[in-house]
Amino acid sequence: MDLNVAIKRIIDTGKVEFGEKTAARAVSSGSAKLLILSNNAPKHAVLAENARTAGIPLVEFAGNSIQLSRVCGKPFTVSAVTVLDAGSVSLSELSKTTRSAGTTQGKEMQ
Repeated sequence: MDLNVAIKRIIDTGKVEFGEKTAARAVSSGSAKLLILSNNAPKHAVLAENARTAGIPLVEFAGNSIQLSRVCGKPFTVSAVTVLDAGSVSLSELSKTTRSAGTTQGKEMQ
């Protein structure tokens, strides 16, 4: 499954939160099921390390926060998407898709 399609489906059918502050809270509380970070997220390194330490899967979106906001269908920049419930998307399937490409990065929008 294409990462962009998976992100859209998660947003449509699951429960997500946007922003680095909410991502930091969800990671520290353990309520995050998956964390998606744009490549230019201001606190990328800290959030990524905290997610890895907490055992929360991390997807490093290859595009910037403007490109991630377009995928999410939001009129504001999105540097972090915290997935609380993946809805109809299997996180293990998403994980396999990103690993099979040899990376945990999403595709950049054209």
